[in-house]
Amino acid sequence: MSMLMVPAEQYHSDDLGAPQPCLSSSIAKILLAKSPLHAWSCHPKLGNLPREKGEDDKFDYGSACHDVLLEGGAKLLILNPEDYRSKPTKADPEGSVPKGWTNGAIREARALAQAEGKLPLLPSQGNRVMKMVEGAKRFIFESEHAFEWDGGAKEATFTWQENGVWLKCRFDVVNLKRGFIGDYKSTVSANPRWFSGHMVRMGYHFQQAFYERALKAQGIDDPRFMFLAQEVTAPHACSWHTADMDLRLIANAEIDRAIRVWGECLASNKWPSYGQECNEAKPTSWMMEQAVADGTFDLGYREEENVAV
Repeated sequence: MSMLMVPAEQYHSDDLGAPQPCLSSSIAKILLAKSPLHAWSCHPKLGNLPREKGEDDKFDYGSACHDVLLEGGAKLLILNPEDYRSKPTKADPEGSVPKGWTNGAIREARALAQAEGKLPLLPSQGNRVMKMVEGAKRFIFESEHAFEWDGGAKEATFTWQENGVWLKCRFDVVNLKRGFIGDYKSTVSANPRWFSGHMVRMGYHFQQAFYERALKAQGIDDPRFMFLAQEVTAPHACSWHTADMDLRLIANAEIDRAIRVWGECLASNKWPSYGQECNEAKPTSWMMEQAVADGTFDLGYREEENVAV
């Protein structure tokens, strides 16, 4: 196993010196939720198919805050609309100031910045990001996890082997001396009652178990994993979260299956999707109950079939 301090682009391209394509948490989740073919298509050293992009005007506050909180904001670039006025006209000889990304000049500047690996944002977005980061830092400082978080390595990459398969992960924060892992998540709500369910819906427990295995491969038997959740809207409240033992046991069983299937597909170079079987759709239990209650469905046919047999 090794710890690498490499740029995010190098991690995502899987240029980490392993003798085979590495299995990450995100690729493993795709393999299990969809199929080996989908995992193959997303992996940078296999299918490497381009991913669909979302709406251009939707700004990712999570990525921006992540960059500032963990990497000092080196990727952020403020684009001032005053510098990207529209072309002068007789009615408006100075040109109008765009509201947001609403003219070609500022959209072109944004596209150029993105091509250079930057995170372009408007001044209002930058102010919001700074407020979020200030709130997150204050929350961390006031918590019992401040020493582990501040004393840990940021954006560290780990590679290791299990059952002949190379795996990788990239920690937001990892403190090997304390056996601590920290991960930052921006969210619509950090309310513990809501975010606990969100963790399961998003598969964060799977990520936690996957990352904990990296430290266990380093000889750390009982790592502690903490998610820092922060709301993207004011007052940008924060909360700490972790998956319980049962969730981690379920996740580890799924990870074992993903490693086995990934290894088999690599060895055979066969990446199946959903198979050739014809899958039969069946009514749900509530549909059956409703149909019987409405008198539109008679279960007697089943008894007649049994008698005939």
